[in-house]
Amino acid sequence: MNMKKEFACQRLMDGKITSVMDTVATETPLSVFINGRHFVTAMISPQMVSEFVLGHLYSSGVIHELSEVEVLEVKEGSVHVLIPGYDPSLHSPKRLIVSGCGGSTSFLDDIKIPTIHSSLHVTFGALNAGMRDVLSSSFHRATGGVHCVGLVDKSGTLRLVEDVGRHNAVDKAIGCGLTKGIDFAQVFLATTGRISSEIVYKCAVANIPLVISRGAVTSLAIEVAMKARLTIIGFARGGRMNIYTWREKIWRSDILDR
Repeated sequence: MNMKKEFACQRLMDGKITSVMDTVATETPLSVFINGRHFVTAMISPQMVSEFVLGHLYSSGVIHELSEVEVLEVKEGSVHVLIPGYDPSLHSPKRLIVSGCGGSTSFLDDIKIPTIHSSLHVTFGALNAGMRDVLSSSFHRATGGVHCVGLVDKSGTLRLVEDVGRHNAVDKAIGCGLTKGIDFAQVFLATTGRISSEIVYKCAVANIPLVISRGAVTSLAIEVAMKARLTIIGFARGGRMNIYTWREKIWRSDILDR
């Protein structure tokens, strides 16, 4: 399915109204079934569907490694996953994930928040380069309606993914990392979207030690990141950035150049 479509609209500019064709991002429903049972319906951009499903199952704690998935079959509008030994009573499914907010908020407590274990060392230059890469997405520029997420290590950006939903894009990046055998402890995640508590939690589950965004950070994201020992950086634009968590760890461990 095409990632973008053309629609006619009326554009007001400089006091004049003209008829134009505008490029918009495609959004489509995807239903996920585990062992024949409905697990979730997500509104996503229709590409990297398998990676989205794997990443979502992993970041939701349904699976802990790729080998647990015996079968993953993509059909039109749905994905059917076979996970032997899966107990649906252990996971409350989200019946709907909307592209804007990621669906119902997960309950986060001290027990559920994993602790990051990583020896990652990166520089301000690497952080800025990662943000430049995610902002250079042609699809992002053409539509203005998608979020871009990159997995970045010291040598550069390993993978870029895009989706109408920022949570979906993070899941796609995690799923891609799983299929490519990327060591999450040695990468950071760069994103165009706001850093919310759920995005921090997904990264903590994957053991991604640092998240950087051109956007804002929520209060609960900071609280979760503090408990997870995860570094979050917001408003990374124009050569500046705000480091909200584990600043002492950054300097003392030389994770970032002074």
